[in-house]
Amino acid sequence: GKVRANNPFRHLQNLMVLFGELLGLFASKYKLFPQRVVLIVIKACTLMVKVCDHQLQNCVQWRNSQPLKPKATSKCSPGDLASVEFLQLIIDCMASNCIGKVALFCQSLQRQSQGGKSLDVCTTESFTRALGGR
Repeated sequence: GKVRANNPFRHLQNLMVLFGELLGLFASKYKLFPQRVVLIVIKACTLMVKVCDHQLQNCVQWRNSQPLKPKATSKCSPGDLASVEFLQLIIDCMASNCIGKVALFCQSLQRQSQGGKSLDVCTTESFTRALGGR
């Protein structure tokens, strides 16, 4: 989605959107690449999920350290960079562009490995566990 210009997290959100788009492109064409490239992408996805988690914790800590403003002024105004709505936007962006797309990619790999393809199911299962799945 479109990232608003006055969003204090816009650079991070732009990075997450780019990551999601690149992962989607790779997922649609990953059969063209050697398996070792798939494994590198899986490691990159795991790292991105960890970075998202860490960055979200930092954003929440920063937000919680800001002074509270009255409800009437807590909308996403250019002067209120600590607005809760900005935090919700980054959470939504992480969920859709990183976590969601990584999970879909992993599920696609698992389906391929269950269908008799040459992907290592152990790798996709460990990746799913890293994402919090079973």
